[in-house]
Amino acid sequence: MVIESQSFPLQCILLIDDDESTNMLNEMVLEEVGIGEKIHVAYSGKEALEYLQKCLEGSDTSFVLPELIFLDVNMPLMNGFEFMEAFRKLKDKRLENIKVVILTTSLLLEEYREQYAHHRITAYRNKPLTCDLALEILQSVR
Repeated sequence: MVIESQSFPLQCILLIDDDESTNMLNEMVLEEVGIGEKIHVAYSGKEALEYLQKCLEGSDTSFVLPELIFLDVNMPLMNGFEFMEAFRKLKDKRLENIKVVILTTSLLLEEYREQYAHHRITAYRNKPLTCDLALEILQSVR
């Protein structure tokens, strides 16, 4: 099910989830669909913010600014919405076009959508990420 890279020419996708098996599954799905040249995994919001800072510094070309972020909500220390608050405070124009998709197992999906509409979140979807869901999300954020 590999898609032509010209269809979805994403240079980098950032996965933020504290669960190793979820990240592994999501990475496998995204690789199978073939929509990103690089997939970076962060196991916490803090780790993701550090990655974004290094991308913005530009001193190391291995840090590629993501075009799409898949973000878990329920994480220890810094949940997904706390990450979004910190992300919004990184006042850099290069971050404005990054699409953020919440991936959650929570049953409060609609409540999240209403309560956090001001966070510039592109979409809210329930886990697990499947090939079909990945394609749906990618088509909706283009």
